[in-house]
Order: sequence, then C-alpha cells, then structure tokens
Amino acid sequence: MIASIPTTSSPTAVDPKRRFRLRKLAGLAAATLIPVALVGTLTPGTARADAPAGGSTSPTATGPTTNSSSAQSAQAAQAARTAAMFTSAGSYMPKAPKSTGGWTADFVDNFDAPLDVKTWGRYMGGAPHGSHATYMLDNATVTPSPSAPGSGILQLHTKYENGRWTSAGMSSGRGFAATGGKWVVKAKFDRAYGVGYAFLLYPKGGAWPPEVDFAEGTAGGKSIMATVHYDPKNYQIQRWLHNVDMTKWHTYGVILGDNTIEYTIDGRTWATVTTPHVPKVPMWLGVQSGVKDCAITTGECLSPDTPKDSAISIDWIAHYKQS
Repeated sequence: MIASIPTTSSPTAVDPKRRFRLRKLAGLAAATLIPVALVGTLTPGTARADAPAGGSTSPTATGPTTNSSSAQSAQAAQAARTAAMFTSAGSYMPKAPKSTGGWTADFVDNFDAPLDVKTWGRYMGGAPHGSHATYMLDNATVTPSPSAPGSGILQLHTKYENGRWTSAGMSSGRGFAATGGKWVVKAKFDRAYGVGYAFLLYPKGGAWPPEVDFAEGTAGGKSIMATVHYDPKNYQIQRWLHNVDMTKWHTYGVILGDNTIEYTIDGRTWATVTTPHVPKVPMWLGVQSGVKDCAITTGECLSPDTPKDSAISIDWIAHYKQS
C-alpha cells in the first residue's frame, strides 16, 4: 500500500551554497551547477523523505571490508539482480508508451543500445555536498538483457572499491530539454542504506532557480520527497510520499502545468502543488546518486552492511507533450 501524506512546508531559506557546488558534465567544456541529493530543509515536526522510523545519528562509519570471497559473493549477487531485472513480473514494462491518456511522447530513451552520448552527459569528478562518493563515468552503464536481444536497462552504480566510494549521475542537457509537459522515469532500486538519489529538472540555461526534484531520498528508505525550488534564497515547497516499495518497478513522474506541478507514481497523481512558480523555461532531466555517513536528521547511515555495489536501475525515460 502506498500512503500519501502531502505536507506544505513554509517557505524556508537555505544557503544555496550548501546545496549546490560547481560540477562539470563529462565531455563539456562549460561547467554546470548540478543539484545534489540528501541535502534539504526539514520543517519542524515533519520527517524527511529519507527518514526511517527510529535510529540514531552515529559517528562516521567506515565502508565495507573487502576480501576475495566477499567480492565473489558480490559479483554473484549482482548477476542475480541483473537477471531479475528482466524477469520481474507485473510492473516491468520494456518500452515507454508512445502515447498515454492524451499525452504524446516527444522524447524517449528505452536504453536498448549503448548510451547515447549526444543526448546524455555523464558526471565525472567531484561529489555531492557532504558525500564521500566521487562521480565516475563508468558507474553509469547500459546493461543488455541476457535473454532478450535489443532490450537493456540503464544502471547507476554506487560502489565501494579500494577504500573509497564512487557514484553515478547524468543529464539530458546535451540533447533534450523541454518547457512544461510530463517527464517519467521507470526505475527500481537496490536497497542500500546511506545511498541517496535524486531525479530532477534543471534549467537548460544554467541560471538557478528554478529546479524541481520530483523524486529524492535514500535507497534504504520507503519515502520520497519532492521539492520545488523557486527563489535565489532557496525558498522551496515540499511534498512527501510514504510506504513505497522502491525495490519494485515504478514510474516516477512530474507534470508541469500553467500554475500547477503534479507528482505521479505509476501514472497516479500523489500530490499537486498550485504555485505561480512553475518553471517557464526549458528544463533538462538529471538522475544521480551519492552517499553520506548519515542522512540529515535520520539514523540511516553507511555501515559495513551497506552493499559494496548497489544500483538504481532505469528501464526508460520519456517526456510527453499534450496531444
């Protein structure tokens, strides 16, 4: 069961420097501000999207220990996860629909071929604020189906190797941005406490704000936070969705209307924000991961039990315009 608890936070200012750091998109000469996961504003009396019940904040945790047998076990587990991705019953949909409910796709990537570098720019170097994970090009890869030629899945890996964490991120800024419309990401997550993620929209011109984070949280939790950033002082409006089994396939979406922003899961609207601050400029889509010792205000921390290799698996990404 998915329970929605939409809550509007009072406009709260956060130092933009805390949330943003200068990043470079791989292969691009110009630097771009890349929003980062796991940093935000907590309204008193409410729980962050990455907040599990209970727990405590603890000192910095070291990463998982490494030995040959555990490495072999990790490889076997990853192979099993890869096979399961393509055989999941029910919600697995190998192709993005070309049209749905009065919407027609004008951008689709089913990740059935090697990553299109003319569209997608992978992040390289640097790390989200407070994160130990450095962005690496090779952590964002397309995995072919072992049983269905021509089918594939994008995987954003967060890894612990040789005493350090690395993560993945990429954006459509090279090849596609849109004003308004509906964005949808079909994804599932390996459960990994301390590993964070964000699916977001960011202005093509690079002038922040606006920004819309339509799915953000941690891979160990069952809650999703969505945030509209609409002011240079980082005033924002947030909504939360709880009790989501993110280890299963879901579609995570956002619809930008004239004066509304709708957040969707599996095609159903779970929250609507009515605001004059709907972005009116072309926005590209970004997907990214990161890690922290402990997520802000929660007891969810990296520990020796955090997988040495976890993945966000993305079946497809699409943008739709009204028919």
